[in-house]
Amino acid sequence: MQTDADGIAHGGIINIPIPILSASSDQVKSITDNAKGMEGLVVYDMSDAAQSSKTQDEYRQKIGRIANADLRYWAVALYGDKKAINKLCGSLPLFRG
Repeated sequence: MQTDADGIAHGGIINIPIPILSASSDQVKSITDNAKGMEGLVVYDMSDAAQSSKTQDEYRQKIGRIANADLRYWAVALYGDKKAINKLCGSLPLFRG
């Protein structure tokens, strides 16, 4: 970790590429649901509930009231086995912001 002039910690520069891919909300939901069932993957999903929450407690309360089928996804970050991630995301195009 590196600290700025105010003493706030920031992660360092990474040495591996992190591709940002483009997908519809439905595609992200499908990838998320499938990834959660796969051994060896860490899944961080970003839904409307997460996007609209200011605290972990608020998020926990919101997500607890929404059925999985009703979640609308914005993004998902996957970490783990390269083959598994390629199986889930290999056909997605690069994001072109």
